[in-house]
Amino acid sequence: MTKETVESDVNFGLSGINLEGKVIDMGQGIQLRPTFAHLFSTDVLAFAQPASPLSFHPGPWQAVSRRPGVDITAELFIPKEYGHKRVKRIEVGHTIISLLRLWYDPRVTTQVLTKGPIAPMRDRKDKGGEFIGMIHGGRERFVEIAPVAGDNDLTKIDWVAENWSAAVDLRGESTEFDFALDTFDNAQCIPNTAMMLVSIWGALEAIFSPHKAELVFRVSAQLAAFLEGRGATRMAMQREIVKLYNLRSAAAHGSPKHGSSDLIATFHLLRMAIIRMVERKSVPDKEALEKLLFEA
Repeated sequence: MTKETVESDVNFGLSGINLEGKVIDMGQGIQLRPTFAHLFSTDVLAFAQPASPLSFHPGPWQAVSRRPGVDITAELFIPKEYGHKRVKRIEVGHTIISLLRLWYDPRVTTQVLTKGPIAPMRDRKDKGGEFIGMIHGGRERFVEIAPVAGDNDLTKIDWVAENWSAAVDLRGESTEFDFALDTFDNAQCIPNTAMMLVSIWGALEAIFSPHKAELVFRVSAQLAAFLEGRGATRMAMQREIVKLYNLRSAAAHGSPKHGSSDLIATFHLLRMAIIRMVERKSVPDKEALEKLLFEA
């Protein structure tokens, strides 16, 4: 499927998003649009062998368990005509979905990857057990981060539509940005909160510690300078970042002292840093950070 997907449309079936019947034009032929399918988790028995090793067992099937599935309520469609000089079409989709988690709702999850829209698959003729798509991206999240009630309104998707292209460019240009975005997406799937904390700070260190001297001060001061203007608010943020960073050090050395609020606060730091980079269309280098820190 990976090789074929390069030459075909790419369609991501998403859960955790209600478009209220609206089709959202993301630009360059890319659309976010409503759909419906239910992905079953129930175990089933088949009674005949598949026609080939790469096809599924033909029906009839019988259920042997009852497990909750998930509703696919939207799809992100990327046409084969769209291309980026550095980033593969699938990674472009991952980037847009990451921004939906970043700005709209962190619970948005990819469930399936298909070559075309989901609705027409209902009427597809049998093709000898050929798969219509593949499970893609659905993983257990061990820390549930959710927006404040009412914050995940559809107008927030406008920000994603305006900024995804810049985020894709940054992903193609900067390994540090790529790492930061992947960390934001994947840290919740780490089953140990100390490892989550270390992972998030690893992404922040990659950007905000150009060298290792005076690491705590450099990271905290430069991150605060990147997120806040000069004054008391920046100073207070720098002190709070130092506290969070010390909790990261305790976790990294096997003596975790953090609580859930500390973990959420650290996630928020990474989230805000990514948003600033996307809006500014650049990843700060050593010179830019020192200017923010020392110049009036």
